[in-house]
Amino acid sequence: LTDFAVANKWRNLYHLAKTDLPEERKGFSKTWFKANIQKPIRTHLLKSEIVQTETSRILLENALFPYAAESKIEKIWHLAKLLHKDRLPKLEHIHEWHKIIDSTWDKDLRYDLKKMVVESHNNIANLMSRVGLGEQETLSWLNSVIEFVVSEDEKLLSDFAIIPNQYGDFKKKENLWADESVPKELKDVLKILQEDWRSSLQHKSISAY
Repeated sequence: LTDFAVANKWRNLYHLAKTDLPEERKGFSKTWFKANIQKPIRTHLLKSEIVQTETSRILLENALFPYAAESKIEKIWHLAKLLHKDRLPKLEHIHEWHKIIDSTWDKDLRYDLKKMVVESHNNIANLMSRVGLGEQETLSWLNSVIEFVVSEDEKLLSDFAIIPNQYGDFKKKENLWADESVPKELKDVLKILQEDWRSSLQHKSISAY
């Protein structure tokens, strides 16, 4: 059925991935069902083009599904689309996929805020190249990510380097200071004296916390 549906371009193929285990009952073994029914079906589904993105249809195993409280998954989708526009399900499908993709699948396809933060790309220049935007647009997007991190799990800012300093290199929160109107001339003089404050001062375009 899966191959036929894919070949004939059926819509809403996420329905095929609804493969939860049935309720336990007398004479029925969940262990047997999982090994002999669910696992083979899911193995085949992972290799099938059943995920509709905004632009194409892709293999389930190559997709990334926004994962958070259901009320927050649209926010993750909008932030992640700059990084993974060809791997996210189309927006109108994400709530259906959220009910389907969980930890019971052999491959973890869930894309949460931590995974987004982990792939921060080390500096602004690399991030600009990755998202295909100019510097100010990239910083605006990064501000939105950091703002979301602060609202959901601020500890991530201490665990991972995602905040840029004034050279555009990403640092952990505790390794940066706010630039409270430090004169440019003072920073220039300190750099000459081998006290480069810009490396420890937060980028002025970051205002999310």
